[in-house]
Amino acid sequence: MRVTLNGIVSSDDDRLIYEWFGYRAFSPEQVRDAIAQNPAGEDLVLEINSPGGSVFAGSEMYSILRSCSIPTRDGYKRVCKDGPILYKEEIVW
Repeated sequence: MRVTLNGIVSSDDDRLIYEWFGYRAFSPEQVRDAIAQNPAGEDLVLEINSPGGSVFAGSEMYSILRSCSIPTRDGYKRVCKDGPILYKEEIVW
């Protein structure tokens, strides 16, 4: 499954405010939803493109991804970045 996350990194509550003003934003809630909706045994690919945003929300997303158990074909987790990512979510393992 491939999920695209574009825009400002924000908290779950603030994302709706950014979107109301016409800004693209994503939050930890969307990362949790992507993990929950990923079919068993299928790779989860997160395409992340962000100019930055909340360090706290970025740290929460990082922790969610590090601690999740997504069974994949070869047993590895991968995070792909697309474009400039300047904060916490740039860390790829």
